[in-house]
Amino acid sequence: MKLHIVHTVSDDGWGGAESVLWNLIQAQNQSGEIYPSLIALNDGRLSKMSKALGLKVQVVSESGHGFMDLAKNVHRAIAELSPEIIHVHRYKELFLATILSFLHRTPVILTIHGNEPPAGMLLAIKTRIRDSALLALAKVAGARFVAVSQDLRLRYGLSPQECKVVPNGIPIRDVSKPIRVWKGVSNASAPLIGWVGRMVPIKGLPILLEAVAMMTTSKQMPSLLLVGDGPERLGLEALSRSLGISDRVHFTGHVQDPRRHLERMDLLALPSFHEGVPLTLLEAFELGIPVVAAAVGGIPEIIGDSEGACLVTSHRPQDWADILLKLLADHNKLASLCANGQLLLRKRFSIEQMAQSYLEVYRSCV
Repeated sequence: MKLHIVHTVSDDGWGGAESVLWNLIQAQNQSGEIYPSLIALNDGRLSKMSKALGLKVQVVSESGHGFMDLAKNVHRAIAELSPEIIHVHRYKELFLATILSFLHRTPVILTIHGNEPPAGMLLAIKTRIRDSALLALAKVAGARFVAVSQDLRLRYGLSPQECKVVPNGIPIRDVSKPIRVWKGVSNASAPLIGWVGRMVPIKGLPILLEAVAMMTTSKQMPSLLLVGDGPERLGLEALSRSLGISDRVHFTGHVQDPRRHLERMDLLALPSFHEGVPLTLLEAFELGIPVVAAAVGGIPEIIGDSEGACLVTSHRPQDWADILLKLLADHNKLASLCANGQLLLRKRFSIEQMAQSYLEVYRSCV
């Protein structure tokens, strides 16, 4: 008999957590062992795609409603769907689900997708206090936790007994085909360094811009492709102008599917100050794009001793410039990174492996 899991989300934007959840929902819907449904606090992209997939979706609008009204409406939605497990993916939904789980006697699972502290020390402290209080409340309610990396589990002070680590996974389209061969830097054009994500301070994009500005010793100065949008974009555009590289930096803005942009890149650079398990890194592996990434958060866990990516322990722009220049001149190393990344992805980070790990967590709760 299928387990009925209701995923509870805000659905007020689209980012890594939403992408992971969409991958998980699709895999669960095809598994034959889980029946997924959705409660969303906004009628966003995830809700629309889930409806199109034929799933039961309850949109409980948070707009214009106080907390008590919102709680009552979510309570009705849970009662109507009658799931065996409530799976939440953000802290706002965790508070609602934890309180309502007492009424429905339904286990709650929270996935900790990442740690993105807000800009400003005061707001960061408030956020940390809020999250700690919510986690404490969830523990009292008997909630179970999943973290996408060991680093996140440790950051939130959760023991292995109460928190299972389940790395993110992605659909691997060409698993039966041979490993892709690195395409190589074209002699007809300058090398293209790429980045994909949400433009927020924790992503460290000024480091990458300054590094590209320092890369003046190569015969063909690299160009930079920044795929995504966010509150930092205007500042980054101004920085590129002040560094004198605006003619070599292209901002795409928000895109629904970054895959076509990833395929154009000669390598992907991730100078973040923290990451969980970034989907962009896994997607680059799948496409055969070499990756240079900061050795932060869950990234060293992902790579291990596989040599699937070049890890950088510094956040100094000059160090990044030196490493990127050296790699772009070493086509054998780039080809090796490409092949090792694909092998690592197929071994550990498929969507099927992620879905199976979640199934084990669910079964332990029922």
